[in-house]
Amino acid sequence: MTHRIPTHSSVALAGVTLALAALFTFGAMTPGLPGERVASAQDDPSPTTSVVPETTSTLPLGNEDVGNILPRPNSGREPESPGDPGGSQQVALFFLVCFVIVAMTGFVWGRSRVTRARRAAAGKDPVKVVSEHGGDVRAPRPPGIVD
Repeated sequence: MTHRIPTHSSVALAGVTLALAALFTFGAMTPGLPGERVASAQDDPSPTTSVVPETTSTLPLGNEDVGNILPRPNSGREPESPGDPGGSQQVALFFLVCFVIVAMTGFVWGRSRVTRARRAAAGKDPVKVVSEHGGDVRAPRPPGIVD
């Protein structure tokens, strides 16, 4: 049995994965960023005036379809802030996810080409090995099925 020696790319990938896992773990355990306020017990029990924040809705202004849970097409409103549905944050996240999927596919495809080239250079290409021994690469057909 031969043992695989880790390549530089697999060591680097493992290092990046470990660093990201540590970052997410550390981020989940910290109470907040330096500029953030952390919720705590109130020191001063004196009453203060509260400001009710203004709320926004995705319902149309006329509100003719009261009781209809699903909004009709083209009846919403355009995003006003980056976090609104259809805002720049959602669009950026969509393209980031698409980029990651394409990058992962390209990485797997590239590594498979390199591995096949190495295997062929070592004389261990499965197609060549089977064809040199007079065999067929394809699995045998089940009985009763013809081309």
